[in-house]
Amino acid sequence: LEVGGLLSRYDSGFLKALSRSAWSREDLEIFGICPSSPPHSLLGSLQRVADSLGRPAGHRFFMLHLEEVKWEVETKLRFKLTFQKDMEEPLSSLQLVLLVFYQGEKELVHHGVPKRFLVGGEGLHQKQVVCLSRRTRYLVLQGSVMSGRHSPGELSYELSLEIRHQNNTDAAVSSDEAQDLLFGFDAKCFTRRTPAVLLLVKQNFGVDSHPPSSFLSADGKLDVLPYLKPSLLSSSV
Repeated sequence: LEVGGLLSRYDSGFLKALSRSAWSREDLEIFGICPSSPPHSLLGSLQRVADSLGRPAGHRFFMLHLEEVKWEVETKLRFKLTFQKDMEEPLSSLQLVLLVFYQGEKELVHHGVPKRFLVGGEGLHQKQVVCLSRRTRYLVLQGSVMSGRHSPGELSYELSLEIRHQNNTDAAVSSDEAQDLLFGFDAKCFTRRTPAVLLLVKQNFGVDSHPPSSFLSADGKLDVLPYLKPSLLSSSV
């Protein structure tokens, strides 16, 4: 499998979980999907990525990592991937976008009852209900293919998220709650797990062309960020 960008151990774990999934009720909970009403578009995208992992010919992944976060009324996130040599129209054959938020310990889940959240905002394919239970390891959202940006030597993806409890109040989550949802705590390393954006791109090679070789190695390890409260992340990560 050809990957543009560095894979962190969180990214690798996510891809392995996708490739091994049988899409049972328990598997859906792992990816933050409500088993009672799974969003068909997101489920189809996850299955498509899993299929591409098993049969990678003709596809390439780009992994974009967090460049900046702003804690405002809506949480604004910017992801970026830089590469050594520019490519021609890398997003022209963009198939799908997945936003992956790595979950930590489940302090937010009490008495085994999953919590439901409604997530909307600019950069998403559509509003999405997510369910977090003790099984949940990843909060996965489907992004809009129109929100990716290409500039010389760089791919970027920006979005703003509004997250609300889906209960009797439908209240917006606090900054602390948003951080727990989007930046899971890694107790082993005492760090926050930084999210990533996965782009699935179809390769279009001509008869006499060859795959470009300007991607960064996927064997590297991305440094994780230290544990920071939202007040310390007010401008950037």
